[in-house]
Formats: sequence, structure tokens, C-alpha cells
Amino acid sequence: MHTFFFSKIVATPKIEGVITMAKAHVGDIIEFKDGLTGIVEKLNENSVIVDLTYMENFKDLGIEEKTVVNHKNYQIIHSVEEDHDADEEENEE
Repeated sequence: MHTFFFSKIVATPKIEGVITMAKAHVGDIIEFKDGLTGIVEKLNENSVIVDLTYMENFKDLGIEEKTVVNHKNYQIIHSVEEDHDADEEENEE
């Protein structure tokens, strides 16, 4: 099993001086550790479990299929919430 160390932080200011982390949802695609991407399979209190087989070059990398990533260490590339919002807008028209 491979051990990953992460450095990316995604934060959204809500109130001046207070920063909250953007948490992914199951099904979201996230990026972490300098370009690794995967699909969130499970949401934990402090982390997410990510399926890395989403990457086209997964087999070439020789890494495990799943890994755990702390909420502080990923960026959401595509959110299932965006898909849901788009579907609602289409239905309103």
C-alpha cells in the first residue's frame, strides 16, 4: 500500500476572518497530491475515501485502487451538486 502526503488546501471565506473547508460529497471528482484524481466513495468526519481507478493512467501508476484523503488536502473538480442544480434548472424551464 502506498502512503500519500498532501499539501493542497481549498477554503472558502464565509465570514470575514473565518475560513471553512469545502467538503466533497459522494460522487464528486476531486484532485489531490499534485494531480491525482478520483471519485469520492465515502464521506468521513475528517476525510474522504477515493476511488483512483477513475484516472486514465491508473494502471501505469502502480498504486492502490482506493486511498483516504483529508478534507484539507483536496480540491473539488466536479461536484454532483452542480449536476443536481443544473437538472433542477432544466426542469423549471
